[in-house]
Amino acid sequence: TKTYYANNITTQKNPSIPTILSTDKCGSKSDGVYICKNNKCCSKYGYCGTSDAYCSTGCKPNYG
Repeated sequence: TKTYYANNITTQKNPSIPTILSTDKCGSKSDGVYICKNNKCCSKYGYCGTSDAYCSTGCKPNYG
């Protein structure tokens, strides 16, 4: 596993599916799986944040 840092995103390269720790987007994307950093929630629309809009009904707990 290799780790890359760029634009506040940490990427751990896996030969099959990269996992990317992100400050702004989350969920399964065409270029990898994005996970929210800093204990942020992943909204139903695929963005990271801490308010009810991100952490309430429809949030994606597997990504943030």
